[in-house]
Amino acid sequence: MNRNFTFGSVSLGVVIMFGFMLLVPTVSAATTCTFARDLQMGIIGEDVRCLQKYLNANGFMVATTGVGSPGKETTEFKTLTEAALIKWQQANKLSSASGYFGPRSQLVYKTLVSGSLVKTVSSSALASGVDVSPEALLARVTELKSQLAGSLVAAQNDTFASSTISTTDKLVVRFKKITKSLRDAEKTVAKNEDAAHYDEAVDGLTSARDDFYLAVLAYLGGDTVKTNKAFDYVEESIDDVLEVISDR
Repeated sequence: MNRNFTFGSVSLGVVIMFGFMLLVPTVSAATTCTFARDLQMGIIGEDVRCLQKYLNANGFMVATTGVGSPGKETTEFKTLTEAALIKWQQANKLSSASGYFGPRSQLVYKTLVSGSLVKTVSSSALASGVDVSPEALLARVTELKSQLAGSLVAAQNDTFASSTISTTDKLVVRFKKITKSLRDAEKTVAKNEDAAHYDEAVDGLTSARDDFYLAVLAYLGGDTVKTNKAFDYVEESIDDVLEVISDR
């Protein structure tokens, strides 16, 4: 667990750059699916076939030959699909790598295929066209710091009127709130190493951080909906952590 995470001396821009540095596995945009439901063992449908094609195209083979292999994907979610999905979830640092393709996995999937995350580790730019050169990142950090300063003045102790503060400003204020909440949760867990469910709390922090990084990347990609959704997950994980660590 990272016990050196501080907010008072670290600007929001540094936090964002740190999140940006957590590069994810290479992903191909060749297969894009639309999921209107959660997928799990026993589900049948074209969305399952599309998921299999996506997994096969990105190095998480459902099968190398025969049923489920590239070009022979099926509409049935069975053990091979589940095993390939678990490998994908593990590679993308999803703490609940159970083979269940639910809201959190779908958020990661959408972020990957939309080009909000890094397409290749060696690339200097996002496929979506966002410049990630050092100069561009520095300019973005400066912009975010300016937004944060303006939002905090208008917010008057974090209370703001929706009619006077833009969606972007609200999001920046939420960045500060959640960053502080995450930092406080980490401190609480660090002080309770003897708690009965300490390991479970640490796992919860890992989930919270994973979703925080997704929020950072979604924000830099300009997607406020995904940013807020990821923040919702962060808050849920923090609540779970505090509940678990207090249960001695």
